Amino acid sequence: MGSQRKTKLNCLTSSALIREKRSAKWRFQSG
Repeated sequence: MGSQRKTKLNCLTSSALIREKRSAKWRFQSG
């Protein structure tokens, strides 16, 4: 159960990072 929660957190963190990178890239391209 603990490891499952860790995996879920890891997934959320990586998706947040990807979103951040994507928005940063878009911001860089637009201006």
